[in-house]
Amino acid sequence: MGSKCMNDVIARQRMLLSLVAMVAFSLYTNAQFTNVAATAGLDRGGAKDGGMAWADFNNDGCLDLLMNTNNSSGDSRLYQSDCGSPPAFMDVTATLAPDLLSETCERSAVWGDFNNDGYIDFARNKAYKVEIYENQGPGAATPWSFNLVGEVTSLSGGLNVEGMAWMDYNGDGFLDLGLENHNYGFDLLLNPGDCTANFYHATPNADPLGLPTSATDGDYMATCDYNNDGWVDVLARKRDQLDLYRNDGGTFTQMQDIDQASNSKKGGVVFCDFDNDGDFDLYWSSNGTNQIWEQTGLNSGTFVATGEPESSSGVSISSNVDGCGCGDLDNDGDYDLVLINNSGTSYIFENASTPSAWSFFQNNNGFNVAGNGEGVALGDYDADGDLDMFVNKNGTANQLWQNATDDDHYLMVDVLLDLKAGFTRYDSGATALLKSADGSVVKAGITDSQTSFGHGCQKPGRMHLGLPDGPNVEYLLEIGYTSIGGSRVEIDTLITPADYTGDVFTVVSSDFGSVSGDGLGCNLLPLGMVDFQATQAEHSIALSWKLAGSDGVSTYQLQHRVENTPWEMIYEDQPVGSGEVQHAHTYLNPVSGIHYFRLMEKDINGEFIVLGTRSVEYRPLHMELQVFPNPIGQELQQVMWSVSGIERDEMLTLEVMTSEGKVIHSQNLLPRDTFLSSRLADHCWAYPGIYLIKVSQGAHFLLERVVVK
Repeated sequence: MGSKCMNDVIARQRMLLSLVAMVAFSLYTNAQFTNVAATAGLDRGGAKDGGMAWADFNNDGCLDLLMNTNNSSGDSRLYQSDCGSPPAFMDVTATLAPDLLSETCERSAVWGDFNNDGYIDFARNKAYKVEIYENQGPGAATPWSFNLVGEVTSLSGGLNVEGMAWMDYNGDGFLDLGLENHNYGFDLLLNPGDCTANFYHATPNADPLGLPTSATDGDYMATCDYNNDGWVDVLARKRDQLDLYRNDGGTFTQMQDIDQASNSKKGGVVFCDFDNDGDFDLYWSSNGTNQIWEQTGLNSGTFVATGEPESSSGVSISSNVDGCGCGDLDNDGDYDLVLINNSGTSYIFENASTPSAWSFFQNNNGFNVAGNGEGVALGDYDADGDLDMFVNKNGTANQLWQNATDDDHYLMVDVLLDLKAGFTRYDSGATALLKSADGSVVKAGITDSQTSFGHGCQKPGRMHLGLPDGPNVEYLLEIGYTSIGGSRVEIDTLITPADYTGDVFTVVSSDFGSVSGDGLGCNLLPLGMVDFQATQAEHSIALSWKLAGSDGVSTYQLQHRVENTPWEMIYEDQPVGSGEVQHAHTYLNPVSGIHYFRLMEKDINGEFIVLGTRSVEYRPLHMELQVFPNPIGQELQQVMWSVSGIERDEMLTLEVMTSEGKVIHSQNLLPRDTFLSSRLADHCWAYPGIYLIKVSQGAHFLLERVVVK
């Protein structure tokens, strides 16, 4: 058959598939959108660039909103829902999060309970600063207020952050913070697991973990367990290099170069099961060709370009798309695509694709951004069972597009991590998939919880599934989550959605280790624990703890591990007396890296309870100190010093002391280079004698004796 005839046949086949899909899709075209931002109190104007996310920060069951801006005065905002019908939002920034007003952080906004206390926290960033805010919960002097508890203003490899994501990359039960670090690669801030915001820089001055430590350009990111193995993976938009990084249990394998990402077109990425086959595909916006990349096979980890949705819809997509998002907007069981243009038309592509045929139609259904849109955050803000959309616009009022689908063809799914004593948090990266009752056909493709996507945005913790056959039909619901150590746990449940109050199916995961009170919950105060500290010392790690109340206790144990190794007992003691008792232990000659220590209590029945867990980063100090000239003549009255071999990010302190130890000069210096020098003032060397120069960094110090003639 000639090529022209073959092309005609293919064209007719595609047209037939499109017509069939259009007929099927017409059953679900009742999604209509209305911009209600003004009445909801969310129509804030001003300069903006991505960075907003939905979350229920005060545990009242209603979605609240965190929104960054790019105003010179510093103007990020926290909005609280009044849980009305429909809800209105109150600007509570000044009362609950006043530090948000201190300076501009416009890039990303991500929610995550980093300290495992049951109250969701958040992080925001600009290029050269990351801020971590802790939710103080209902018992604070100002209930549900946020304190700025952590800042990152420099990294040893450089700092220029665009996208961020909370992710438990090493499977220890605590959320770490991933940074798409533009021209410096991709960095991880490791959660210490001690319920504080003292995050460690895990890359690159530790093992790079397989992640890039440099790049040409890079902007924004998405996270997803795309191969369904229990470990959350990373897609970081890069130019001229690999973008996809598979998490293999705390280290990463560099997988694939997806597309281009130049600094002039920021764009975004999102994972979604666009072809409804039960695994994640992805969409890449700006640069390249603005298209869906299909994951071939099932959870193969290999993605191929499809040319969709342009190919089946016939719509040419602007190269100026910044924001992107996906969700089942019409509750028909497949995932629609939303693209936010920074000029001209933004798009909703309704999806009628199957594993064997792609089919998209542009149908905005009243959605009209009409201006410089930046990002989009999808969430059911009015709790009516369909997904609404918040769009931030640069230079003018933001938009809240209320979805009028308003049917009962939906199921909400919560997968929660049990923090003990009634406290939980969303399990970031958990998945939900809906099949026919016999498990043979995917009804609603796979989705995930609280992962990063698009243009500095994040999915809510609660997962939304459309019900193509309605709520009164039995389905097979497959839930996937990660237990401590990274093993994948799957739960299959036959479910009739109409049977569930509030249409929410909840799984509370207790599969996080066999030891009761496993230290994940930071709201717990063990009866026997008063204090527990772990600090780096010279050639060792110093540990101290104070215990009280030994009734029913047979022994205390101190256990230790480094990453990806089992716990081992390093110290054991018997309880002494009934009052507070101070203990100390020195862990000698540790290897370089992150060390974890946990204090265990064994009762008279032989049951162990974890009293507390601490972690500390040990980095041997390899600095060398040189002072010259030495000795020096009194007439010179100046001295030069240099330090080389600096490996840490911490501040350096220089002190000049007399031979008796009296400090006569002190200064702080940032270790921005591998070689530093400074001149000291004349008064430091007023008299002949012996002086000491001390250079310290953290718990380490170097001393050099200087003779003045």
